[in-house]
Amino acid sequence: MENQRKRKSETIVASEQQKRAKPLGGIPVRRDLLERHYSRVTSLREYVLSQLPHGSRLRRKKVASIGEANDAREIEKTLSRLLDTSLVCFAHEEADKDDTRWEQWLAFSQREDESYVSLSDGIAGSIFSQNEIVDFVVWRLFSREVQVGRRPKHLLCDGFRKSAGPDDQGTTTIPGLFSLFPNSNVEALRENPWPQLLALLGRAGEKIMINLLVDTSIYLEIEAGFNNYCQLTGVPLAELDLRGGSLSMAKGSKSEARKPIDITLVRSRIFYAKPSLTAQGHIQPGYKHIHVLNRYKNAPMSSDLEIQRQGTIKVMMYIFPRQFGLHNVFTSQIDPTLTSQKFQDYTVSSFCQAVLSKIIPKDFWGDDAVQKHNKSTIMRSVDSFIRFRRFETMSLHEITQKMKIAKISWLHSPVLGDHKPSKTDTAKRLEIFNEFIYFVFDSLLIPLIRNTFYVTESNTHRYQVFYFRHEVWRHIAEPAMMELRADMFEEVKLDDALQVLRSRKLGFSQVRLLPKGNKLRPIMNLRRRAMTRGPSSKLGRSINTILGPVHSLLKLEKRINPSKLGSTMFSVSDIYNRLKLFKQSLGPEHGKLYFAKADVKAAFDTIPQEAVVNLMKSVPSQSKYTIMKHAEVKPGERVAVADDKSSSKAIRRWHATALSEKENPDFITRLEQNLAHNKKNTVFVGSALRNTQNIGELMHLLRQHVEHNLVKIGKKYYRQKIGIPQGSVLSSFLCNYFYADLEVKHLDFLRSPDCLLLRLIDDFLLITQDQEKAIKFVNAMHVGFPEYGVAVNPTKTMVNFDMLYDGEPVQKSDHEKGFPYCGATINCTTLDITKDRDRDANIDISASLTVDFGRTPGQNFQRKVLNAFKIQSHLMFYDTSHNANRTVLNSLRSTFVETASKMYAYLRCLGKTQQPGSEMILRTIAKVIDVAFLLLTSRSRVMRYPQYICDVRKSQVALNACLAFEKVLAAKQTNYQPVVKWLRNEADRLASGQKYELLRVS
Repeated sequence: MENQRKRKSETIVASEQQKRAKPLGGIPVRRDLLERHYSRVTSLREYVLSQLPHGSRLRRKKVASIGEANDAREIEKTLSRLLDTSLVCFAHEEADKDDTRWEQWLAFSQREDESYVSLSDGIAGSIFSQNEIVDFVVWRLFSREVQVGRRPKHLLCDGFRKSAGPDDQGTTTIPGLFSLFPNSNVEALRENPWPQLLALLGRAGEKIMINLLVDTSIYLEIEAGFNNYCQLTGVPLAELDLRGGSLSMAKGSKSEARKPIDITLVRSRIFYAKPSLTAQGHIQPGYKHIHVLNRYKNAPMSSDLEIQRQGTIKVMMYIFPRQFGLHNVFTSQIDPTLTSQKFQDYTVSSFCQAVLSKIIPKDFWGDDAVQKHNKSTIMRSVDSFIRFRRFETMSLHEITQKMKIAKISWLHSPVLGDHKPSKTDTAKRLEIFNEFIYFVFDSLLIPLIRNTFYVTESNTHRYQVFYFRHEVWRHIAEPAMMELRADMFEEVKLDDALQVLRSRKLGFSQVRLLPKGNKLRPIMNLRRRAMTRGPSSKLGRSINTILGPVHSLLKLEKRINPSKLGSTMFSVSDIYNRLKLFKQSLGPEHGKLYFAKADVKAAFDTIPQEAVVNLMKSVPSQSKYTIMKHAEVKPGERVAVADDKSSSKAIRRWHATALSEKENPDFITRLEQNLAHNKKNTVFVGSALRNTQNIGELMHLLRQHVEHNLVKIGKKYYRQKIGIPQGSVLSSFLCNYFYADLEVKHLDFLRSPDCLLLRLIDDFLLITQDQEKAIKFVNAMHVGFPEYGVAVNPTKTMVNFDMLYDGEPVQKSDHEKGFPYCGATINCTTLDITKDRDRDANIDISASLTVDFGRTPGQNFQRKVLNAFKIQSHLMFYDTSHNANRTVLNSLRSTFVETASKMYAYLRCLGKTQQPGSEMILRTIAKVIDVAFLLLTSRSRVMRYPQYICDVRKSQVALNACLAFEKVLAAKQTNYQPVVKWLRNEADRLASGQKYELLRVS
């Protein structure tokens, strides 16, 4: 009976742990991120209980119940929170058992084997032992790294280096290592409540703690933000592959062959290509002279057969590199240090199909009827490839899935004859044919497009792609480029340019022209990584990457000295906070409001360089800046049809942050204080590395960038003589600080409680109760400020009252529609905010889509429809404490209409076999309703933005969604009759006052 009671007690404890762990199982970080990268994920309490010896029943009971007593001490509650909220992840289901680990620990700590007794000197002994254990773990991780000069990829080893000599010990007590930078993760493991956890584990504690730190990755929950975690130990999550916890493939390592569905054509290569030129400078059509088909031409029959044979083998090596053991898309790893009047698209498609039909012998496609089928299938893929929008891709599987290879003679083995091929033989045929198809697209079609057409997007047509013949594009672009060279650039002699480039870190940028209406807009590419000069050519750092420390400095100054930026807004979303505070300050009876907006012409291109550089000297508040980096990893979207489907790929971002002199460099402290405040479902991975730079070095780099920005056009180098570089990571900051200075010196009359001045880069908006101030503002902006290079575009100036300037009426806004500003519309009376839908009214909605034609079309369809709503769900449109309820519901209806329109446009782009059925469409609409209500009223949104209120009911959201989707689909109800019928019935039911219920599709 006694034994039975004990077993029952253990069962109760286990049950309590399951209940305690259950909430952890559903959070997105665990389910959609960690469980996709690790074989097993558990809570720290579950891990500890599983590691305690089976005979330690009393110890297990203590671990299970700590922190639950009413009179529990604060340290016990802290330890309990650590045990329940921390996640322990295993790279492999069963960690490798190293028999030498315990012996190494005894030797390292210079003590006898005392594993059979508990720590006898209380918490002081636990603190000492915990410090020794942490040192031992770091030492062991370094000692098992066999490659000379290589450091372990482990967070506990970050900042440590192997000692070069006896005097190279630094501040660490770890033998053979010195500390280059403090490691906040190591320090966190030495502090409470980790020593208390070690004491709680008793005599098995040291083994459990060592195994925990060596074999697993630990994630601590962060209180700031919503469901955020910080990685404490293990290989950095940002560098892990999926499931298995292994590091991303290193160069030269073997890997399994990629499947055709994982191989996408590098379609981005067709954009912005330069044509081949003859010696006279004329455009040379066709393939370049270095193309394999031009290098190994068909030799006359009278030539040496061996020469023909060698040429054929060379061509085959290009077509079938995998069969010859050469670098190929199927098995080779990417080395990141080495790589990274318009024509209608149907005429381009016809041209490319005709050329490919001429080049490729028809027998390559098969025999008899199969030949016609295979060729037409390929040509349809060519047509789709050309018609795709900017970011749409095509996989090898999509091209070959309808191909018939059984009756392609050149794939047959001569040995088999007419015998039925084996499974391995069929697989080999498919492997070879896939190589051939990849060659057709990658080495025939793409080079043909590049050398015949200039391919570009436009500034006004979203993702639509335009094709210009190179000679036509040259005719269009050359006058614009000549004007640029005359107005903005001055030529630099080649020797001088090369000397400048050799003497500094910054490289040169390149410029391209982007169609914008009937004009061409210059775009500089400062993110491009150029090949370095020297014995080992590899990709160097981009200009924007080199400018990263200056950018981090300016982000810090923005945070600690925001007043220097005046009325600056860094995004459209900043309108919300400014307007809300202004409305609250005015009170309910504020009288008439006067609006005026002005737009600066070519702001970046007209800012005086010397003036902005001199101004920026006054921005830094410190003599030195310490810059630290960290990674943020978020789970991919989970919008699948069924809940058991996995989420999409994780999102990884790397950030650099400058620290103020008074700021604590401890990473976890910084997370709690500011970094994680507005984050949700994010894992933060810190780095001990830090870079300290003097302000003099940073300002010198800034001056070089602004005053000596080298641009390469053709084979010549030019210096930008006026304005600041567009495309630079610093441009927005430079412009904002410069115009903030203008506001102080020339618009100081607007600094009063009755005025709100907003500026997004070069778009000014004034809202005031004083009409005279509004008129004075418009007059001042129209006169301009030559010392700042400011001249406004009169056609874009707008007011909400009658006004004349220089005898001409200033454009007046439509009172009914509200006042448009930067994609939003502001009500001139109530200051309610809605989306400006007139701005994009003339753009074909399909041009704003990116359609996924690959695997899981149902999931892709649902994800795209949900995203169409999410990108319009900013809180400024749905805050009922700022906007009237009627305004919010109208915004909601308009958002659903646009979402439905995008859904219909997406459906039209899908092929017949990929079209979702009525049930799928209904489930997607129901999912949109659920997600919309959760987004607008979620606890996480309220926690991150305490002033936000969205007082709408689920039935109101559902009714507006049903009416919106019914409105869009009713005109096309031939294909969507069941959907429209259900929407009408549901709308009638909700309009009658019934509650919204979960969708049930029969």
